[in-house]
Amino acid sequence: MKNLQKGSTVITLTLVIILLIIALIGAYLYSQHTQTIATVNVIQPVGQTTQPTTVTTTTTTPPPAVVTEPALPPHATPSPLTKVYTDSKFGFSASYPQTHTASTDKAGKVTFAIPGSTIMPITLVKATNTADTSTGKWGKNVLSYSNSGWVTQLQNPQDGSLYSAATVPFAFTTSGLPIFSGGTRHGFGLSVYVVALAHTKFLIISGGEGLTTATGYDYSTDPTLQIAKSVTAL
Repeated sequence: MKNLQKGSTVITLTLVIILLIIALIGAYLYSQHTQTIATVNVIQPVGQTTQPTTVTTTTTTPPPAVVTEPALPPHATPSPLTKVYTDSKFGFSASYPQTHTASTDKAGKVTFAIPGSTIMPITLVKATNTADTSTGKWGKNVLSYSNSGWVTQLQNPQDGSLYSAATVPFAFTTSGLPIFSGGTRHGFGLSVYVVALAHTKFLIISGGEGLTTATGYDYSTDPTLQIAKSVTAL
């Protein structure tokens, strides 16, 4: 009976030892599994997360459109009068642009022109007693001074005869000399003015005219009138 109990005790101890060994093995395996999971969780790819990209858009506001004035024809853009032409024999002086040159022909006509340019030159013709501009609508237009004052002789369009009509200056030079219209028909490319140096001494000044606008003829753009206004009697 004692041997039976002793054998039972040995078996029981053996089973307990086996169970302990199994438990230890299981605990070890569980510990290894937990470390592997922890390692896998720790070793993660770094920098794989895409960061949002901020795009800055700069909007450039275009400058306001610049409204430019239409360019004037060259003959209608007066230049500063920086040169002076003097005729001491006839008794006058006149200013003209730096861009022009002055010349005189055998008849005494003075020409202000731009060398090599197609722009119409400005001419000064000397006249005594009367100023015959020959630029009237029908032909001659003659300025003179009589006992009754300044008169203009006009040509009759029907028979060609001349008749007189009282006239007055439409402008004056900077020195106070009277300027008369030479009978120019504005819009035909030529302007003519008569400057009276005295009652019997005249300068007939002609050249390219200014602009004809919707509101009328623009004298401020007429280079010929600009030179006419600069005339001074000596």
